[in-house]
Amino acid sequence: MKKTILSLSLSISVAIGFISCGDDDKDPISCAEATASSTTLLTELQNVNPDDYASKCATYKQALVNQKASCGDSNGAIQTLIDELDCSSIPAN
Repeated sequence: MKKTILSLSLSISVAIGFISCGDDDKDPISCAEATASSTTLLTELQNVNPDDYASKCATYKQALVNQKASCGDSNGAIQTLIDELDCSSIPAN
């Protein structure tokens, strides 16, 4: 179950990045950079040591916030990922 949820998150994150990427000079990082970061962090989260889950999850969640700020979120998919991400406990398999 954990891998299914995280795989779905990865798919949505990557798809959103490709659909909505648009560089804007006022953003601290580009949409492409924000998307790459959140994708990398999701991969790390999928393989994390249980003792490090909360920290890695929080880092991934912040990357999603950054991606939303850089890329926009016209359909609300990134915000849904942020809202549904519970970093307080490791998801069951």
